[in-house]
Parts: sequence; C-alpha cells; structure tokens
Amino acid sequence: MASVIAFTGPGPSVPDGVVVAGELVAVTFCVWLLVAALFLGRCFGILPEARGLVTAGPYRLVRHPVYLGEIGACSGLAIAAASPANMLVLAALVAGQAVRMRLEERALTDAFPQYASYAARTPRLWPRFRLAVAGGILDAAKPFVERAPTPSHHPSRADLSGVAGEG
Repeated sequence: MASVIAFTGPGPSVPDGVVVAGELVAVTFCVWLLVAALFLGRCFGILPEARGLVTAGPYRLVRHPVYLGEIGACSGLAIAAASPANMLVLAALVAGQAVRMRLEERALTDAFPQYASYAARTPRLWPRFRLAVAGGILDAAKPFVERAPTPSHHPSRADLSGVAGEG
C-alpha cells in the first residue's frame, strides 16, 4: 500500500492512451488481487506466516496471486505515470515482495508437508499459459481436469474448499 502512495501522477507529456492503458492494467490486477484475497479467507494476513494452505482458485495458477496482483497493479500505475521515481518505487515493491514470498514459503514448507509438491507443480508468481496444440486447452487448466471427482470419489470438505488443514 505504501508503494501506491509513493507513486507520482502522470506528467503533462504522457499521452492519454498510455495513461488509460496503465490504468486498465492497474484495475485488472486489482480485481485479480481481490479475488485472490477472497480465496485466502481467514488465511489472509499482513505478515508472512502459515495460517493455512490454499490451493484453489487463483492459487491453482500461481503460489502468490496476491503479490502478483499488487505488483501488476503498481506496474499499471508505473505505466500510466512513467518516471524514474515511479520505476524506483516499483523496483522497491518487487524486491520487498520477493523477500516476503521467500519468508512465506519457508513458513508454509515447515507447517505443511504437502507444500513441497504444490510448489513443484505451481509457478511462484506468473502462470504458465501455453496452448496445447491438439487439445486446445491451457496447461494451467490441467489441474482442474486432473482433479475432477470421479463417480467413485466423494470429495471431502478439504477437496471442496481448497484449504488444507481444515477437516
């Protein structure tokens, strides 16, 4: 949040189209951030710690969708109001979030044995979107298909909520 406050507004020489494009990027990532925060539910917190392991929704695509939303939204602001000062603010935000991700991942690895396999199959910050040539589906959607319940499988509450550790 402090990084948003540190941004300066667009200068008079920034074309309106660039400002609008940057603002659209910022709003899009703000929506992504909101959805990710809603999926976190009671696991949301400011300081990195293991409150629960969420693997549903945007957490199927990346391990840190809230941080992706923050970085993306601030990137949009930096596009809309490009300046050396704003690029410095963005760089500081990215560096800070990188530290936060590492601390959070250490805590999650210690608290949840299944985190290692989740981390191995899920990118840290940017989703893998590759179109399959024959199937026409996105690789990122495969976990949805592969984990679909079969008639002989009755999903547990943890399967439905996407939060490990609840029962």
